[in-house]
Amino acid sequence: MSYETDFVQWTRDQAALLRALDPSPTGLDADNLAEEIEALGRIEISNMSRHLYQLLNNLLLLAAGAPEQNRWIRDAYSAHTDVALASSPSLEHHLDLARTYKLARRGAVDMLVELKIEVPDFPADCPLTVAQLVDEDFDFPGAIKLLERGNG
Repeated sequence: MSYETDFVQWTRDQAALLRALDPSPTGLDADNLAEEIEALGRIEISNMSRHLYQLLNNLLLLAAGAPEQNRWIRDAYSAHTDVALASSPSLEHHLDLARTYKLARRGAVDMLVELKIEVPDFPADCPLTVAQLVDEDFDFPGAIKLLERGNG
């Protein structure tokens, strides 16, 4: 994989190559360099998880009919743009969508409680896949309907 097309996989490949140097060239701290390169991949995964959290949180608030719908729509579109731009082939395989959804769901519930809005019975598990969420043609109305289905 190349740096431009799949950064996370590139970081893993480069770290493995550094660790395979035997013996390591004089002065090259291959193990620590490999660790730092892998850390860059973990940062990418963390950033994508934050973008997915924001997207899911805003979709849940929209599904609940929270006030300031324009705000949640704007924030959802912005988060989706971040998700679509940050997506790469291997990155999607390293995301924990179930955990991210659980946190986004809890955040949306906390926000609704704070706003004194009845909390819907959101789906316990995320009804969307990572592939759907990163799709450049993401179906916002369809996603909101899926999240509303838990409302009875």
